[in-house]
Amino acid sequence: MGVCHDKTTTMLRTQNYNVVRHPRDGINPLDLLGAFKDSVHQLGGLDKLITNPPPNPPVIARNQVAADLEGQQSDKQAAGIGLSFLSSILSALGGDLDVSAQYQNARRLQFTFTDVVTDTVAPLDVGEYLKKGQVNADNLVLQQFVLGQGTLYLITQTLKARKISVKSENENGTEVKVDVPVIKGIASGKVNVEASADQSSLVTYSGDKSIVFGFQAFRVGVAGGVLSLVPAAPGSVSFGVTFDPTKAKNPGDPVLIEDEETLLDFSTDDWETEAKKRLRR
Repeated sequence: MGVCHDKTTTMLRTQNYNVVRHPRDGINPLDLLGAFKDSVHQLGGLDKLITNPPPNPPVIARNQVAADLEGQQSDKQAAGIGLSFLSSILSALGGDLDVSAQYQNARRLQFTFTDVVTDTVAPLDVGEYLKKGQVNADNLVLQQFVLGQGTLYLITQTLKARKISVKSENENGTEVKVDVPVIKGIASGKVNVEASADQSSLVTYSGDKSIVFGFQAFRVGVAGGVLSLVPAAPGSVSFGVTFDPTKAKNPGDPVLIEDEETLLDFSTDDWETEAKKRLRR
């Protein structure tokens, strides 16, 4: 099963954030997310929903330090789930690396996010921007996700980290040390690898870009031909992993989900059938 209700998720909800289950880059304020039945897409920018967008979009305040979220730790995850999570993180940081062999003796992994910052757009600025434009009623995206049976979300803030630390231990809670020089050799400079010693149970991975692990969003609707924005409750929408290879470039690409129970362990042979079954519940 996927990672549900750990203390990172709970912490993010108390801070009014939704969760990115597989952290990555490419998620930004003013991005639109559309959910329709079992198909979910990252649609593009807010300006696509109005026919005459004003020349100056709302300003995004970049890389604001989030001191209250610095150093937050996940629960200790089973190694299989944790290694899948680590693989997606390393890929997002810039390296398609397989370090699982170095953690073969570990039974639990724990993650810590550091160098945490936010990118933010003021919802009131978004409202003023939309007020100056005309709703594009001919836009097929608008018809499907707002006027039809779909759901549309607008991201207003993202939570990012440039460094992720991984602590490994066995089933008894004893530290399991990994071979740091070997991991550095696998990384080959694509991802920075840091530790206090060559043999260490705590390894920090970082890259040139930050990856998003949380976000705030507003639900977008239409009232009297005018776009409206309503805050999406924390935990009401999250990024997970897709089950349909036809709807993503690669199986396991992050997508939007609204039900945590659709999170799966995709190491099973029949993950597609199981995912579809859960979504029909």
